[in-house]
Amino acid sequence: MSHTWEFTDVEFKVLWDRLVGGHMPRPLSFLSTTMLMYDFDQEKYDTWQRLQSEIDPALRTALDVLARPDVYLRLRAWNDRERDDAQRWVKARAARAGANGYVIRQLPGATPAHSGGFVLTDCGPHGLTEAILDMMPKVGPGKGGVIPLVTDRQPDHDPYAARASMVFDEADTGIARRSAEFFEIPADRTGTINILQNQSMFGSRGMHRDILVWRDLPDDGRYVIELPNENPTAAPISRADLADKVDSSIERMMSRVESHWEASA
Repeated sequence: MSHTWEFTDVEFKVLWDRLVGGHMPRPLSFLSTTMLMYDFDQEKYDTWQRLQSEIDPALRTALDVLARPDVYLRLRAWNDRERDDAQRWVKARAARAGANGYVIRQLPGATPAHSGGFVLTDCGPHGLTEAILDMMPKVGPGKGGVIPLVTDRQPDHDPYAARASMVFDEADTGIARRSAEFFEIPADRTGTINILQNQSMFGSRGMHRDILVWRDLPDDGRYVIELPNENPTAAPISRADLADKVDSSIERMMSRVESHWEASA
């Protein structure tokens, strides 16, 4: 049976400060509702005094994996029309190290920067994808087919190449229009899933990251944009196919960690 811990915003902030240190793990956020610094310091002290007896090895392991994973996922999502509505925001982090895997979700607070608390769950090393996707709306694949997306390109200084490219101007205009229309539609939910390698003997330059941008369009469905990509597209995607993409990315990151002896000691 999986273990679940529930914390208020201040409780998790205090635990992280005392047992891990540093900033809150992205994309989680904390903003105190206590106005005076003295009062906030007292609140944190009182909270720590109360929590110390409740800290067990299982919780320490969970926090350590969140802080120092081999591979981790970050989920952020919002409503395009009501981006300031904290109730429409989703923030979560899932992390895997060795035989352990955990997911933590931030409950909505007064604003997107505030937190209404945190729920930390042991999902096992192979449960990260399902845990993250369960926090996303249940939406079918988009109906509009694959949409090529226009990206900014450097101007071509070759006059002959420029002349030849005029042949494709009409087609390019159509692609640009469809790309623009795709982004002009306010999505019921827009979000990102970042899959990141966190351990590398080569430092930050050896750490890889995959990004999946997803948009749930009203009366249409879900599209995903895979980044980095020189020729990005917005492709219709089902939950099962999205799960396969995330799982494949996780396994690719883990393979890099294991094959290059990059796992943390």
